[in-house]
Amino acid sequence: MENPHLERQSLLLARIIKNVDKCNEAVRDLGFHLDEIIHSPSTQDIIVASRLFENYNRNVAYNLERINAVNPPAAGGAGAKDAQQGGPSS
Repeated sequence: MENPHLERQSLLLARIIKNVDKCNEAVRDLGFHLDEIIHSPSTQDIIVASRLFENYNRNVAYNLERINAVNPPAAGGAGAKDAQQGGPSS
């Protein structure tokens, strides 16, 4: 008499192997298509633009830190209320 647990385990293992093979193929396809996208000439322009924007953001953050270090913001006085409300109230 055959072991039913062994037979069931063999079927489950076969299904797992089949699904892992499908996943591996999908990941390979994804990698191939991502490689195509990354090395596309039109994508290179986007990459350059994104790097420029990233550098710009880093420079702005640096300069804002320096400005705030030199002139710390006021701690909410009458001028701060007026600025929030759209000007001095008469």
